[in-house]
Amino acid sequence: MRFLNLSILVMVCVLTVGMARGSSAVQQTRSDTSSHAEASSPATEAQIREYFGLTGMEAVTRANLSAQVDEARANSAPFVPPAIWDEIKIELQKIDIVSLVIPIYQRHFTETDMRDALVFYRTPIGRKFLQANPLITNEAGTILSEKTSMITQAVYQKHHRDLEEAEKR
Repeated sequence: MRFLNLSILVMVCVLTVGMARGSSAVQQTRSDTSSHAEASSPATEAQIREYFGLTGMEAVTRANLSAQVDEARANSAPFVPPAIWDEIKIELQKIDIVSLVIPIYQRHFTETDMRDALVFYRTPIGRKFLQANPLITNEAGTILSEKTSMITQAVYQKHHRDLEEAEKR
């Protein structure tokens, strides 16, 4: 049990550092793309909704939300009733995801940007990209998960005595 708790602690630390680094890179990208979209007319709501329809982004987002709830449920205290998790999933399904993200897309994409993206996604290569992208993302996620696990285990093995001593204090 101690090993499990300590390895989870190490994994959380590794992931937190990674997310913090990624966050600053995302902030830089956001400022770079925001000024472009704000200088011109932003993508329209209709374009963004079409983009979500073509790319399947809403379904992917819903699946990710469901998976996050499942993960939280698996790691939660045993006294939390299953009905709570079921209710959370039901409530999350009610979210109008596209409406929530339209302003974000409008900050980053102009009407011309989105028109060009839509033209691309309607082409044979665009459709191929859309079909392959979830498979590529899944494969990449598996590889990254395996690599994260290996790194977490290596770091734990390197520091397990220190962590066990810290837990005793």
